[in-house]
Amino acid sequence: MAVSPMQKVQIYAHLSEKDRLVERLQDVGVFHVVNFHENCAQPDLVSPLSDHEIPVRESEDTIASLRFASDYLAEFEQSKGMLSKLSGTKIVLNPGEYERITLQSDYQQTVEKTENLNTKRVHLIAEHNRILSLQRQLAPWTPLDIPLEQIRPTGSADLFLGSISFGKFSQLEDELSEMTGQFELIRINQDERQDYLLLFCSEEFSAQAKESLAQFDFSELSTAELKGTPQQILTELGTRLRNNIGTQQRIIEESKESATFRPQLLVLIDHYSNLLQQRLIQANFARTARAFVTEGWIKKREFPAFQESIETGFEAVRMLPAESLPGEEPPVLLENPKVVEPFQMITDLYGTPRYFDVDPSFPLAPFFVIALGMCITDAGYGVVLALLSFLALRLFRLSQGTKRLVRVCLWGGLSTILVGILTGGYFGIDFGSLPPVFQSVKALRDKFMLFDPLKSPLIFLGIALTFGFIQICVGLLIRFYRNLREGMFWDGVLDQITWLAILNGVVIFALGKAGILSSGAGSFGKWTTLLSMAIVVLFAGRANKGIVARLGAGLFSLYGITGYLGDVLSYSRLLALGMATSVIALVVNTIASMVSHIPVVGVVAMLLVLIGGHLFNIAINLLSGFIHSMRLQFVEFFSKFFEAGGTQFKPFRKQYQFLLVAEKE
Repeated sequence: MAVSPMQKVQIYAHLSEKDRLVERLQDVGVFHVVNFHENCAQPDLVSPLSDHEIPVRESEDTIASLRFASDYLAEFEQSKGMLSKLSGTKIVLNPGEYERITLQSDYQQTVEKTENLNTKRVHLIAEHNRILSLQRQLAPWTPLDIPLEQIRPTGSADLFLGSISFGKFSQLEDELSEMTGQFELIRINQDERQDYLLLFCSEEFSAQAKESLAQFDFSELSTAELKGTPQQILTELGTRLRNNIGTQQRIIEESKESATFRPQLLVLIDHYSNLLQQRLIQANFARTARAFVTEGWIKKREFPAFQESIETGFEAVRMLPAESLPGEEPPVLLENPKVVEPFQMITDLYGTPRYFDVDPSFPLAPFFVIALGMCITDAGYGVVLALLSFLALRLFRLSQGTKRLVRVCLWGGLSTILVGILTGGYFGIDFGSLPPVFQSVKALRDKFMLFDPLKSPLIFLGIALTFGFIQICVGLLIRFYRNLREGMFWDGVLDQITWLAILNGVVIFALGKAGILSSGAGSFGKWTTLLSMAIVVLFAGRANKGIVARLGAGLFSLYGITGYLGDVLSYSRLLALGMATSVIALVVNTIASMVSHIPVVGVVAMLLVLIGGHLFNIAINLLSGFIHSMRLQFVEFFSKFFEAGGTQFKPFRKQYQFLLVAEKE
């Protein structure tokens, strides 16, 4: 069992020690805090800390302002190279540098300057867009040499300045002529979409003219704040636009200078985020008039050292072991050997096991690795995958989650090499078409190859189904072991051993019929299956009352054999993915051979196709292999024994999103 044993503890302290103790608990980072008031047997004796005792608003506002400044300056920070991005973006500081930044940095000045720069830039961008819009609006009106402020209605005439749909000018003119002769229609300009016009008409017919214009999709030009001819206004707008762009550029340069302070802002975000957590965690505390208490869990082996550290560092603090409440389960911390530890990532994606349950990380590890290798199949691809994973672990600074993923890829690459050697796959090379000089290479490959998946897919299918059958049986055995641990021996026998007997009996019987095993073995398999099925019918419905209900439930449970059959057949996806890898690799090589005959650039084109095509094939099949291998674990394997529902062990500790603090100066 890979679940670390836990000890429940309670810490009592005087209220004067609260802030210092919380800081110490966060620095040590081994104490999983729970809500004391919710779990207290006598809640009337204590009360939660009041809101004024947990001032969080100030920290939240500080973090919000720091994040705003950081996000703004990120646009102007010097871009990092690809390798730098891959190696991680955490800022590495020693404790002295961290203390200097958090205690002496005048971040308020940087934040205030950033806010001012952002305000100015937003205003300039809005003005820039308004100028461009006005330029586009006035550009068609340059032939009009009358100042726009002079184009106004008079006491006896109304005026319309705007545009209508292209080609409708003559129709509008005719319609106005039928209405009245008291108008003047002038076409100012024309383009492929619209006619730009100026209409004077008698005030008496103004309303009718407006209705006529509406029929031709009239769009009025707004001139309320414009002075001068359109050409004069455009000249002035051009000057304003150039000034606007210059001012924006100066703000960008100032922002680039301020961007050098962004790493400090990121450090402060982490710092104040941890301070905020110190205040938020206190919502789980309870208090009396002069003291407070907190409750939580710690790894059992760390309890003595933790207790001594807390009690010797504080005079008015005591820590005591506590008994868990009825039905209360400790939080779960999975601890596996270094080889298995990366596969906890897959377990975490499904859910956290309960404290007294079985950790599935260890049994799933070999099955997942083998399944991933069968999905990729090609030994050459396995070498590339393993090598890239190894280099990533050695050269780059990776987060724990990414490191686990890369280690799984490393094991998957090694598994792919083995599977590829057994199936003869090396970058999709067709060894049969190689020149005679490579016959020794072909002979070496054939020496270790068991079969070719493309020529013998049924063998691959048989191996995949056998692999799935074994994993399903292992899942049933784990469930049997779990029942034994919980003292439910007969449940394990009747619910798991009988189905193991049925499944294996059917296989032995089939092999006997096929002549692979002796007829005696086949007969043994048949009677084992029939006897086990009878036990299922008699006892699978034992929870029901009445013989008829029990037998009915037992007969219905036999239908579960179709579920097991479906689970085994689901492993045929390994065949499909493995063959897909080989086929795509062959296609890449065929295309590369074709482009190699292109004059001059043939060799370069061939290399690009080979490198790009095979890397793409590795990436896409690694992704699909991961997805389908995880699906086999989650659906076919975990369903036999694993029930998530535990609480993950999350000790109260400092967490850094952007920062990595070295332990020593």
